[in-house]
Amino acid sequence: MNMLEKSTKLVLLAYVGAITLSGAQPRQQKATRDNLNACLNGSIACDWSLLSPADINELTESARTRNYENCTRQSANCDISRLTPAQAAEVRTAAARANVSRCLQGSSLCDPSAVSGQDALQMKKNSAERNFDRCKNGAATCDPTRLSAAEAKAISDVAARRNLEKCHSGAPSCDPTRLSHAEAASVRTSFERRNADRCVRGSPDCDPLLLTPDQVREMTAFSKKQNYERCLSGKVRCDPTLLTTAEADNVQRAARIRNLDRCKHGAATCDPSGLTAPEISAVIEEYRNRRKLRSNP
Repeated sequence: MNMLEKSTKLVLLAYVGAITLSGAQPRQQKATRDNLNACLNGSIACDWSLLSPADINELTESARTRNYENCTRQSANCDISRLTPAQAAEVRTAAARANVSRCLQGSSLCDPSAVSGQDALQMKKNSAERNFDRCKNGAATCDPTRLSAAEAKAISDVAARRNLEKCHSGAPSCDPTRLSHAEAASVRTSFERRNADRCVRGSPDCDPLLLTPDQVREMTAFSKKQNYERCLSGKVRCDPTLLTTAEADNVQRAARIRNLDRCKHGAATCDPSGLTAPEISAVIEEYRNRRKLRSNP
C-alpha cells in the first residue's frame, strides 16, 4: 500500500468515526432527558446515578412545588415545615375556610373552637335545623331536649309512662315537654354521653358542637394522640399543624427514614427534596449496585 492509499484510508476512518460520534451524542442527550422526565414523574424507571447536579436541583424544585400543592389540598403528604411564610399563611387560611365549611355541614371533623362571629351563629343554626330534621325522620341521633314544645308535639305523642324510657334510649318519639326538670337533665346527660361515645369512636353521627367543655378537652387530647400516631406511621388524614415541636421532630425523622427507603427502592413516592447529601449519595450507590447486579447475573 503506497502513501496515497494509506492517507486516503486514514481520512475515511476519521470521517466514519466523526459520523458515529455525532450520532451518539443526540441519543445520549435524549436518554439523559428521558431519565430526568422519569424522575420528575416519579417513575420507577428513574436512575439517580445518571442525574447531574442541575437535574437534582430541578427535581428538588419540582418536589417543593408538589408539596405546596399537597398542602393547599390538605393532603397527608403535606410537609408544612417546607413552606415559605406566605405559603404557610395561604394554607392556614384555606384550612380555616375548610373547617368553617365542615362545621356548617355538620361534619364530625368540625373544630367548633376555631369558628367565630357570624359563622359560629350560622353553625349553631344549621345544627339546630339538622337536629329537627333528624327528629322528624325518626333518626336515633335526634336530641329531643333541643326541640321546642311545638316541634316535640309534632314528632311524638308517646304515652307518658313510656316517654322517659324512650328519651333515655334516644328514641325519636321522645317528648321532652312531658319531662320534669330532673328528668330533662338526666336525659340530657344520657344524650351527651352517647354523643361523646360516638365522637370517641369516630362515628360520622358525632356532633362535636354538643360536647361539654370537659368532653371537648378529652376529645381534643384523644384526636391529637390519634393524629400523632397517624403522622408517625405516615397514614392519611395526618394534620401536621396539630403536632407539638417534639412530635413534629419525631414525625419528620420517621418520614425521612421512610422516604430514604422509598428512594433506595425506586418508589414513585420518593421525595428527593427531603434527602441530605449523604442520603443522596447512598441512594445513588444503591442504584449503582442494582445496575451492577443486573449486568452481572
